[in-house]
Amino acid sequence: MTGKDKAYPEFAATVLRLAREGKLPSASSWEADRALASPLGTLETQQVLEAELVGPEGNLRPQVAKILAWVHRQSGTLGVWKEMLDAKAGEAPPQDAVQAGDVKARWLQARAYAETAGDNDIPPHPIRGKRWLQQALQTAESSDLRLEVLRLLTAAYIDADQHDEGLAYLATVASQFPDEEVAALRIAIRKQKAAWIERWLGIVRRGAEQSEAKALEASSAGNEKLRAVYQRHADYYRQWERELLGMSQ
Repeated sequence: MTGKDKAYPEFAATVLRLAREGKLPSASSWEADRALASPLGTLETQQVLEAELVGPEGNLRPQVAKILAWVHRQSGTLGVWKEMLDAKAGEAPPQDAVQAGDVKARWLQARAYAETAGDNDIPPHPIRGKRWLQQALQTAESSDLRLEVLRLLTAAYIDADQHDEGLAYLATVASQFPDEEVAALRIAIRKQKAAWIERWLGIVRRGAEQSEAKALEASSAGNEKLRAVYQRHADYYRQWERELLGMSQ
């Protein structure tokens, strides 16, 4: 009942009802999004969900867009889905929209997610949607949505181990957000950077120690050529170790 060209209509009806009632989880994982999409593999069930993509107030339902990204991926139509999102993000928001910038930002946020869903890697990499998230941050008007997008960007930088890049970007927008929120995000990035450095320090130190031991064995055996090879490996690891220690300053 799951996968391309297969569907579970009763499941589609349930998702439809939850979307209308605003009960779909707003902070679900990509695994949950993909699981919810798997019983919606036919055009008919896809259209059922697309009918609820935008709520009666004119705002995009982010969780419905996430599920639909995986629906289109399993159907092989993700390119079409991305084109539609690009078009919507480029449209002028409804004149009666209370916060027109938020309307556009939601479409950009959905476009960013669709880019990660199209990633061949599993788990997908949120950093692939960075461009659209940055546009969403520039467009969003409400403080809640702006902070939501900034948190997504921070998580994307962390997931990609781009800690310094994340801190640099955060510095460029810090003045637009409350100090305590920026401080919390900065701490989150630095904490993950420290863990990343510690993990790699363990790897390179073991490599250096093993190479040094091999070099000593080769020297004891009178094999100067082999000793030099292992010593070069050890020197490489030690240089990497110094660079990592420098990054932690």
